[in-house]
Amino acid sequence: VVTWHFYPAFAPEHYNAHNLPGFLQPLLATPQLMTQPWVLDLVGGVADAVNALARKSLPRAEVWLGETGSAVGGGAANVSNAFADGFEWLDKMGQMALAGQSVVFRQTLCGYRYGLLDFDVNPMPAYFTAVLFKRLVGGAVLTTAIEPTVTVATGGAADPTSNDTATLRAYTFCARGSGLVAILINLDNTTNATVALQADGKAPAGERWDFLLTAHDGADIGDSAIYLNGQQLRV
Repeated sequence: VVTWHFYPAFAPEHYNAHNLPGFLQPLLATPQLMTQPWVLDLVGGVADAVNALARKSLPRAEVWLGETGSAVGGGAANVSNAFADGFEWLDKMGQMALAGQSVVFRQTLCGYRYGLLDFDVNPMPAYFTAVLFKRLVGGAVLTTAIEPTVTVATGGAADPTSNDTATLRAYTFCARGSGLVAILINLDNTTNATVALQADGKAPAGERWDFLLTAHDGADIGDSAIYLNGQQLRV
């Protein structure tokens, strides 16, 4: 197994203009940075490079993302331990599946700002996102495409009032047991997305279950609360 580490941003608690090169300073973590498509795309580019290197050196080895979080340096306050973390975390799991990397390790289970649990063993928002992903998603990732006003493959359609699909991310998996799991991530809190799903040119048949993860109404995405279908998640 070949493993690698990745963090898309730097925790301001440990990095600043004095110890971070200028070209990296745009990656100082903020809640809003986790909703930027160019930031989310970073992990896919690095994953492709690691895959290519592994194929050349160890062609039969599996490649795993062996350590990750939203910000290096213990995680960033109001980012790694907040609702904002879920945009990057969920998108990253989708991208790693598409890259053929079947295992993703969070930096730590318990403690610091990028753990799934805090030092008092209280779940962070990322914990609930990971549990939902694990319970719903099966072993196969499917090719997904997004187009304005029309859906192709197994993807979702963006708001037909806009031709910009950059802030809508979509990943589709075989579900545990049977059926499909479509993961849709809206990065723009000022825009609604009207979504129509198709698989092999047809709308999926059968029952549909919606699992909508949101921040509290009116709250900033830097808030630590996470809601599932309007109900706050807590243990």
